[in-house]
Amino acid sequence: DIQASVVNSWYNGLVLTLRKPMNRDLEFVLNYTYSHALDNGQTAGSFGTFYGTDAVLDPYNLKRDYGNSDLDQRHRFVGSVVWAPSYGKNLTNAVERQLVDGWTASAIVTAASGQPSVEYIGTTSYSPPNTNGVIVSPVDGGATGAVISTNAGPTAGRVPWLARNPFNLPNFSDVDFRMGRGFSFHEKYRFDFTIDAFNLFNKTIVSAVNTTAYTELKPGVGLCTSPAHTNACMVPSATFGQDTTTSGALYGARQLQIGARFQF
Repeated sequence: DIQASVVNSWYNGLVLTLRKPMNRDLEFVLNYTYSHALDNGQTAGSFGTFYGTDAVLDPYNLKRDYGNSDLDQRHRFVGSVVWAPSYGKNLTNAVERQLVDGWTASAIVTAASGQPSVEYIGTTSYSPPNTNGVIVSPVDGGATGAVISTNAGPTAGRVPWLARNPFNLPNFSDVDFRMGRGFSFHEKYRFDFTIDAFNLFNKTIVSAVNTTAYTELKPGVGLCTSPAHTNACMVPSATFGQDTTTSGALYGARQLQIGARFQF
């Protein structure tokens, strides 16, 4: 088991921002980011910074795993807009003014390219043929036979003849919308209510796909049945790249929320 605190990470980005302050009842902020992140196998997630479980192809040559970062995202646009009409304040009729004044509508629009998706080999551990009567323990280790995780456990690893993270999840877009109204009473009291819609148009946002590109079969099993064939076979997976998860911690199906607040 070899462990090393080696990190080689590069991030290049361009950020553009356009902002219009509140004027004539309208305010908006538009942000666009173009970026490219690369590293040599650092694992994303809660265990990716100090004790990741990345499985390198060759622990003596980390350059083989240098490629697109798990968190790489080339294009990302986020825009927010707020509309707070004020023409109701000029109405002379008190009833009309109460009905029209105090409304606010806002929205956040997010559109981004999909993040990278790795390709793994789904292996089945098996015992190699015995040599001179010596019993050999079951092995795994992926296509190279030497792939292990940082806790010394054999793992299937990724496909060695392809670059790391060569595919991407589908692009996605999301619109969150809020509408609210405030009422004031005797200058000391105020009541506000809001209606929120997350993922207003109920877009399908794919957050994970099937990453098993090949299955390793031992000789004599399934498609690996050639009598003279003593090596394992790599069988392509028909479900590779198919959607597996369409929700996550940040994005999911459309949700509605109603809120109220009373100030005194």
